[in-house]
Amino acid sequence: MTKEKHGKSKWTVWAAIVSVVVFLLSPVVIYRVKYKAAFERRVAELAAAGYPVSLADLERRYVLPAGADNVADVYIEAFGWYVDPNEAELEWLPARGKFIASDEIPPYPPEVIAAIEASLEKNRRCLELLDKAAQMEYCLFPQEKYSIHAIYATDDYRSQIKITAMLLVERNLYLAQTQQTEALFSSLTTSAALSDRLSAQPFLIDYLVTSAIQGLFVVDIQTCLNLTTFSEEQLLMLQQQVRRMRDRNTLADALISERAGTLEFMQHSSLAQIKDAGYWVFGNFLDQPLFILYSLPGLNHKDAVLLLDYADQAIEATALPPHEQLTVFERIDNEINNYSLIHLLLHTMSSPYSQIGRINLRVIGSLSCAETGLAIERYRLAHQALPESLEALVPYYLAEVPRDPFDGAPLRYIRHETGVRTSQGDWPFTFKH
Repeated sequence: MTKEKHGKSKWTVWAAIVSVVVFLLSPVVIYRVKYKAAFERRVAELAAAGYPVSLADLERRYVLPAGADNVADVYIEAFGWYVDPNEAELEWLPARGKFIASDEIPPYPPEVIAAIEASLEKNRRCLELLDKAAQMEYCLFPQEKYSIHAIYATDDYRSQIKITAMLLVERNLYLAQTQQTEALFSSLTTSAALSDRLSAQPFLIDYLVTSAIQGLFVVDIQTCLNLTTFSEEQLLMLQQQVRRMRDRNTLADALISERAGTLEFMQHSSLAQIKDAGYWVFGNFLDQPLFILYSLPGLNHKDAVLLLDYADQAIEATALPPHEQLTVFERIDNEINNYSLIHLLLHTMSSPYSQIGRINLRVIGSLSCAETGLAIERYRLAHQALPESLEALVPYYLAEVPRDPFDGAPLRYIRHETGVRTSQGDWPFTFKH
């Protein structure tokens, strides 16, 4: 074979190899380009519609009115004055300690009251600042929260809010048992304000912590109705506070903010960021090659598009009647779970929508039960008797009979010898008379 022919043969082989490689890689390249373009187009569409698509957008969206005082500063100062209970107090404290109320309680035993008194005295300055904060309007916790870490952190102002909310629960039951009704009403307003201020924060974790605090508030109302008697005016104002909590449901806003955080992460994620944020599931020397194999064909962009699809569906579901929402959330979770584990970020970054949906419905129902319980108490004070049915409360005490958010049926109502029970399914709101 001549040198010239050998050279042509060599180039022919290389050309064939290149053609085969191009042929094999073309679908990968097309796949990658397709989903990268789709992801970028979706981000642009959301931005054009006015939705936040980054943490910087959230920072610009969540701002205080010009010249407004930030109540977050007062809360942070209050947290600094908080004092944990000692071992003796922990034995008897019902919210922050080990004491568990039985069916016969309230009233609470003397040991509980003494432990609460001691703890309240140590936290006098903290409580004064919490009461002061309740009189202020605008709240936005520190701006450094606009980071990937802050979206999921629970060891900052959120944990401090939860513990001070439990401190307020103990103060409320103490004031109720000692029949300090005026002070109790003011303290309940402080508890409601704590929930209201946290609900103004942007992230999904804020929404979930707010839900926990609202749950505490409902139990608080139930306990106080069992221990003392409020005036008609006080009951009406408490009813309005509970209704405002329920109607100011911020799940849609929380999911929109969560979507913005997801977009930020997907646009700038690297292996180091993924592992640092606690998402990566392997944690060994295979991480780098696995991440390359995952991202090289564009699976990260495919997952980004899927995450957006499901986030959009979840946000749209919040506009449905409450009893229809959970079906959508469960379908989303099932579809995500049916994807293979090769979709790493889809599985590790998707929100647990059905769990969030259940929490949301549980809170809506609990607040509806509390509002109805307060309406029943108003009726009892006016008529010296319990209503025969919840329909008797409409329209003077309730605009309409609230519905169970899980099945859409009216709330259950049971009269018994010593009181009443209204409930969503198996979750009762009970008080005695």
